[in-house]
Amino acid sequence: MLENPTPTRAEIADIANAIFDGADALLLTSETAIGNYPVKSVEIMSKTAQEAEKWFEDLRHDKPKLENIATKDIPQAIAKSCWDLSKCIGAKAIITSTASGGTARRISRFRPSAAIIATTPEEKTFHRLSIVWGVTPIVIPQVNTTDVMIHVAAERAKASGFVRTGDVVIVTSGVPCGVVGTTNMIKVHEVE
Repeated sequence: MLENPTPTRAEIADIANAIFDGADALLLTSETAIGNYPVKSVEIMSKTAQEAEKWFEDLRHDKPKLENIATKDIPQAIAKSCWDLSKCIGAKAIITSTASGGTARRISRFRPSAAIIATTPEEKTFHRLSIVWGVTPIVIPQVNTTDVMIHVAAERAKASGFVRTGDVVIVTSGVPCGVVGTTNMIKVHEVE
């Protein structure tokens, strides 16, 4: 769409195939930098990506592999369990407290239908997670207890419009709080 306001079939197919391949983000370069229709290019890319995502679940080739993951890696097992649990109970969101972003990225790999809300005290982690599929990062202050973390995370998720009072969410984090690489806890929580 450098010079034309209408995309070619190849451009639409490239966008759709990137979604079907599980891309976390899409990037336009020359279309927005030097093209004649930068806003239209972004609008069409967004609309195409949203349409492709509607078909994504039916076309997933890795779904059987993801469902059959057996691992002794605790953080990976927790991520899969969050995905399984969110499907079973119809959770509105999966809230993860993460210092490095690893937990949110692992959960994102499963492409849950529940929103993934990653709370972190780290600005760097916030920025890294902003392009990960399905993850909405939120900066929160460093907390020292799991109860405070759950309360603060649920309140921020509610204030951001992702959940409402009475919604069921899944919360995952590491205990003790704030230590990188300790994801070892899942809790089903009703938002107050």
